[in-house]
Amino acid sequence: MIFVAELQAREDSIGTVHALLADLARTTAAEDGALAYSVRQHLDDPTRFQVSEHYRDHLAFEQHMASPPVQHALARFAQLLQAPPAVSRYEEKAALPRTQGASLSVADAIRQRRAVRHYRPDAVDPRVLDELIELTLAAPSSWNLQDRQLVIVTSEGGRQALAHATGGQPQPQEAPVMVVFLADCMAHTHDRSDIVNLARTNGAWSEAFANFFAAESQSFQEALAARGALREYAIKDAMIAASFFMLAAQSRGLATSPMNGWDEALVKQAIGAERRDDLAVALLVSLGHAAEQPLAPGRRPATMNVFRERVPD
Repeated sequence: MIFVAELQAREDSIGTVHALLADLARTTAAEDGALAYSVRQHLDDPTRFQVSEHYRDHLAFEQHMASPPVQHALARFAQLLQAPPAVSRYEEKAALPRTQGASLSVADAIRQRRAVRHYRPDAVDPRVLDELIELTLAAPSSWNLQDRQLVIVTSEGGRQALAHATGGQPQPQEAPVMVVFLADCMAHTHDRSDIVNLARTNGAWSEAFANFFAAESQSFQEALAARGALREYAIKDAMIAASFFMLAAQSRGLATSPMNGWDEALVKQAIGAERRDDLAVALLVSLGHAAEQPLAPGRRPATMNVFRERVPD
């Protein structure tokens, strides 16, 4: 939600209004739902001020307006302005693309991420894509088995095949990059000596723990197999990796969309995995430069979904 407030100070109150607005900018920066807050003064008429405010949702704006600093300023404005502030609401439709060299904080990436269905044809910088892959592979993995695989699809033919597998959805047709997250359901049957050796080299695992890992991780996976849960556990790891990928992409000014509604057999055929029964498709994620800026639909309050110690009866 974007709000623009127009204020006109009395001739003898320009400095005071300026100071109040500057104080509001500082206090608003600490608000959880505030995404941007800018104070401007007209170049030709110094009595005129404009405040542009960007909030996560309408609730965040209402909380801002009810805050003590805002209530104090509004009370002062009654004597300092020529007329009450005029406030207008806007919906953002386009914006300059974020410079790929700059990164958002994790918190801002989470708050700003949206599922984007439509993309501009601009290519993704290969160096940025490599960085996103590196960050994705750093995601947690049960027993450090790293039982997930990524297939990066950028070719026209590959993306069209994924579009067919998703029932003609626009993301694979428009986004320059599609990533298929696979779950390796039989990772525990593969040679894992490189995982152990790297952990030893990095000083993360002692010899005793390396031996423990070899025995216990195998027993754990065999127990999963006995109850038919190998696929479930591998998909969990792949989904965690996909979450890392989407937030890393958002932090670099790129848009993503986690996709549902695909045919697993057709997806596997599109990436040459139709004969790999050991692999399961966990998620498809599009990546590119957004051609739209979806608004946040909002989330239920924490009181409805967050509980302490036990769920209610």
